[in-house]
Amino acid sequence: MCSGKVYAYVLPDEMERKFGFRPSKLMAYFVLYKLEDERLISAKFVDRRKYYEITSKGRAALSEAKSILLSLSRKL
Repeated sequence: MCSGKVYAYVLPDEMERKFGFRPSKLMAYFVLYKLEDERLISAKFVDRRKYYEITSKGRAALSEAKSILLSLSRKL
């Protein structure tokens, strides 16, 4: 999602391909709705499909999370 818009239905497949973890479709939608509610992503309908894209607030939160994880990994 960091590189552009994503269609929710294919998100579990993409996560499995990139990270070796496959969430259920229900879990993927639940997380997307939560992120949208917190304005970390935005959604837009194109035809009958709903596409999601990270917002500037989402990019800032992602950057902060990466910094925290990097800091923690250095302590291990």
